[in-house]
Amino acid sequence: MLSKKVNFAQGSLYFSLRDMLNDRHPLYNLSSVIDWEVFEREFIPLYSKDTGRPAKPIRLIVGLLILKHTEFVRRIRSRIMG
Repeated sequence: MLSKKVNFAQGSLYFSLRDMLNDRHPLYNLSSVIDWEVFEREFIPLYSKDTGRPAKPIRLIVGLLILKHTEFVRRIRSRIMG
């Protein structure tokens, strides 16, 4: 089942969400580089709209899979290179 869209645009009196996040984290850096709408369009047909437990956001799952793959490639390179 698709999860409900969450509106993160709500501001705070003292700080923003961007201030709370680590801008050196790989997932944070991916957020501005990847066109997430492509993944949303491709994966939404695979989710049920009203049956089952709400799923994790597609953007989160795709981002974590990309990080997992890049970490795997980095480890393989380090083994090959020495």
